[in-house]
Amino acid sequence: MTVKFGADIWHFASYVDRYATDGYAEPIGMLEMIDRAGEVGDLSVVDLNYPFPSCDAPRLASDALFGDLAG
Repeated sequence: MTVKFGADIWHFASYVDRYATDGYAEPIGMLEMIDRAGEVGDLSVVDLNYPFPSCDAPRLASDALFGDLAG
């Protein structure tokens, strides 16, 4: 049996919670979050949660992961 590990994309962002409503670090974009996820060696799956942080995030994520297939 092969074990696969996954994470939500927000794990690679700056956390915001009731103790740090501005976050624990400067906000980052979807592409940097994808880059950070790519640095995790055994990570097989990344969930891209809706709503996205910006309106162009789905296209940026698709291009970053699969290349510009539509263009």
